[in-house]
Amino acid sequence: MIRLNAFFKVKAGVTTAQVKALTDELVELSRKDEGNKGYDLFESTTQPGVFLF
Repeated sequence: MIRLNAFFKVKAGVTTAQVKALTDELVELSRKDEGNKGYDLFESTTQPGVFLF
């Protein structure tokens, strides 16, 4: 099994709602990929603007 954690940081002023609007479809479609065990988006609680797939 391959496990990939991808962090990314958004520009100052970009809201969580904007990030979710751009990534919700990606997350939904990726969950349907054959063999996919999980695909989620998380926001850091300690670093503003940092997200994890």
